Amino acid sequence: MIKNIEEEINNITEWIREYVKKSHANGVVIGNSGGKDSAVVIALAAKAIGKENVLAIGMPCVSNSEDLEDAKLVTNAFNIKMLDINLTNTYLEMEKVIQEKLNVNNIAEEISVEGKINMKPRLRMITLYSIAQTMNYLVMGTGNKCEIYVGYTTKWGDSASDLNPIANYTVEEVLQIGKYLGVPDKIINKAPNDGLRR
Repeated sequence: MIKNIEEEINNITEWIREYVKKSHANGVVIGNSGGKDSAVVIALAAKAIGKENVLAIGMPCVSNSEDLEDAKLVTNAFNIKMLDINLTNTYLEMEKVIQEKLNVNNIAEEISVEGKINMKPRLRMITLYSIAQTMNYLVMGTGNKCEIYVGYTTKWGDSASDLNPIANYTVEEVLQIGKYLGVPDKIINKAPNDGLRR
């Protein structure tokens, strides 16, 4: 656990501030899943560079509707602007086209479960980078130390970012930071869910 939470948060926010400044970026964009990690990153970013320079993106993709409501709860708590970009139709169309080509060419009867699951975070990262480059923003990652350590991430998906302020913090430490910064209790107490399976 973090011994001096106030000092630690000051260090993180100073690092974010300096990173954004040295990158000559106008702000940051963050994928907002409605979970603990993205909520903490949003809170840290708002504290570091000001809420007006933070844009959250909700990206439902064959998802539980409650996750989007939780994402809105987070942005409302920190007064952050959020875009809701529903990727469901894009995902389903992509899955259909790939499946048709695999069938026609006798390659596979069905896309693998892993292939379907990992399409979602990759579509989300494409979305984040399209917006970030349009606005001269940086993409902030939301993966914690435990996820990174065990490889619970998608290459070129949720593992891709310009900076990740919670990469060196365990789940328990992320929760500690979140509680201190005022992340809503519903989010802090929410059961972990990757939101990738149908």
